[in-house]
Amino acid sequence: MGGTGVTGRLPRFVAGNPWVLAGIALGVVFSLVVLLAQGHGITFLWDDFSILGRMDRLPRPRAWLEPFNQHCAPLFMLFVDLEHRVFAGDYRLYLVVLWCLHVANIALLGALLRARTGDRAAGLATAAFGVATTYRHVLWWMTTTCIALCFLVSVLAFLAADRYRARGGAVWLSLSLASVFAAPLTFGSGLSLGPIVALEAWVSSAREKRVRNAAPIVAVWAVSCGLQLAFAFSEDNAALPRSTHELGQAAAFFVEMLGLGFVYQVPLIPLAPSFGLGAGLALGYATLLGLLLRRLAQRERTSVLVAHVYLVAVLAPIALVRWKRIDHPMLPAGSSHYQYMPAIVWTTTLAFALERALAAAPRATTAIAGLALAVLAGGHAYVAATDAWWIAPATRRTMRQAELVGLVVSIARETKTPVYDAPLPDTFAWPDTRLRDVVAIVAPGVHGLWTDEKTRESVAPLKSSSLLRSALHLQGDP
Repeated sequence: MGGTGVTGRLPRFVAGNPWVLAGIALGVVFSLVVLLAQGHGITFLWDDFSILGRMDRLPRPRAWLEPFNQHCAPLFMLFVDLEHRVFAGDYRLYLVVLWCLHVANIALLGALLRARTGDRAAGLATAAFGVATTYRHVLWWMTTTCIALCFLVSVLAFLAADRYRARGGAVWLSLSLASVFAAPLTFGSGLSLGPIVALEAWVSSAREKRVRNAAPIVAVWAVSCGLQLAFAFSEDNAALPRSTHELGQAAAFFVEMLGLGFVYQVPLIPLAPSFGLGAGLALGYATLLGLLLRRLAQRERTSVLVAHVYLVAVLAPIALVRWKRIDHPMLPAGSSHYQYMPAIVWTTTLAFALERALAAAPRATTAIAGLALAVLAGGHAYVAATDAWWIAPATRRTMRQAELVGLVVSIARETKTPVYDAPLPDTFAWPDTRLRDVVAIVAPGVHGLWTDEKTRESVAPLKSSSLLRSALHLQGDP
């Protein structure tokens, strides 16, 4: 006799979704071995210090509500505040939490793709997300926890809205509305979610149900927008382009985010990045997308089109506030942390393309897709292992950042006279981060004596270490 309840449903779920479960498992293991395992021997970096520093300086809820880099993200700040209280400066634990969020994101993405396509197509597309390390820096930097959280609630919103339209029920409606409300409060790109979920609800519903399905989403999104307008956008509008030339720079930044983003990075195109290459790849992608849309059925075509409206809605605001960085060597348009949210779009497109190919030639498509996944997994593992960018763990270990922090904590703990509160090097932290801030974040229980006066006596404990002497530029006498 078949089982009943949960014990009966679980075997049926496994039997009905083996490819999706395999794709999720591959992504989990790959990210553990290739990404999380690299995160040893590193510590906080740049915005990490600024964000955690405000938790020590500001009262609650002000520490959560104040904007940061044009984002009003109180849910993210609350999440980080809880981590800060529990982890007491252990960076490894922050990375483990990031990886756990990523695991949840792989599973939710697999569930969303499975709800829209067949098991095999969804599983292969989920596996592609799992082995494509285009977003790897998100898993190596505490600050980008906000992006992982935003991805999670965004996929949850799409999935819950799908389930509500298909099955009804207050639970699915509440979950979709809560996710739409929460997304902008985790990361600025979450502002794009509400209109797209509402658009999908409108175009996917019967005429008589359109207003009922879309209106609550718009209303909840409007409340979240109000919070953003009240806090984040009152901070600084100087980043927006104000001339034709600046608008052109923003457009170029958008093109590079697309062409030199997942279009360039997922298939590991072996060419040096340039604006010309990015523009060409963006045009090529648009052409292939158009060809795919012609072959899809109406429902599938609608889903892919809505997904790409979402892509524009995510990338365009970033381009409008980050256009000045188009030639920035450290934060180019194709940066890894801009590639996490677009994965919702390219995996959706890939799943529908695979579904169409599997219908025509299931064995050949499966064989080719499996071979492609193996090549991509090996290539992306190599790219992640040899990554030399500033956020990459190997670079941070080479710069001995964690060792530097350990030395500063030891000096603060053992020195009984005031120590010069030097700024950290700009390759490690922003100019307003001082040594006392580092100690307060990494070792909250250590209370050293600090001074702003740079004297022979105050710098002597720091100069006793050749690493600190060099990193803090203390070679000469004060």
